[in-house]
Amino acid sequence: MEKIRLDPSKKVIIPKLPKRKWVDDPEMKLCISLMPDFFNDQIIKNDSTLEDEVVVTDNYFLRTSKNNMSEIIIGGVISLIGIFIMSLMEFNIGGVVIGSCFIFFGGLLIVLFLTKKDKEFILDRDQGLMQYPNSWWYPSIVTSFNDARIVLLNEGKYQYPVLKALTKGFLAFPYRIVDFHPLNFWSFMVWYMDKNRPLPPGDAFDPYRQRDYERRKAAGFPKPLYPSEISTPEATPEQQAERERIGGW
Repeated sequence: MEKIRLDPSKKVIIPKLPKRKWVDDPEMKLCISLMPDFFNDQIIKNDSTLEDEVVVTDNYFLRTSKNNMSEIIIGGVISLIGIFIMSLMEFNIGGVVIGSCFIFFGGLLIVLFLTKKDKEFILDRDQGLMQYPNSWWYPSIVTSFNDARIVLLNEGKYQYPVLKALTKGFLAFPYRIVDFHPLNFWSFMVWYMDKNRPLPPGDAFDPYRQRDYERRKAAGFPKPLYPSEISTPEATPEQQAERERIGGW
């Protein structure tokens, strides 16, 4: 697959969430706090869909989420409700108005399903950029990883935490990055996007470890871009000793 490089000229700045005195700041800090010690379907796939495709290298992480059928099903049900309301009210003016509103919003969901592209979540490790889908028909958002607004928000009846990226636009809602092990996945994201550290754990990265090591060695093993509360050693003791000798860390 051809190497992915995001266009820096398309970067946008996402505004922060408004501060509220009674709510803790949900924005994630650029720090590795947990060991992302497993790299499997649970941690790399998005919410409940099982149709995500993931490609990883030492330069980029690409997750493609196929459109599921929920929007077209919900749209069809809403449209049928509209037709039922009109027939129930014997197609009088009030019934036609109410039913037409249901049919309009149901049709909007169907059109949205038919016209939406697959959702691509991209981490460009080489340039420090990330891309994620926006709401509705808005174009995908490209932003610097340092400037991205990633938040941990509680959802559902039991208020479980979900990792989301803030978006922009009228009626735009945050993009759900992952809801399985969100803190682990955030640590994985920070670790992966720190191109001065070795690649994170996981068999998927093994074919690229030596090349990534040689790149960092040629650069003199520069210091990490982001802090870490855990150790991020090299793949072998020999490589670790070389990094300490040349880079001093």
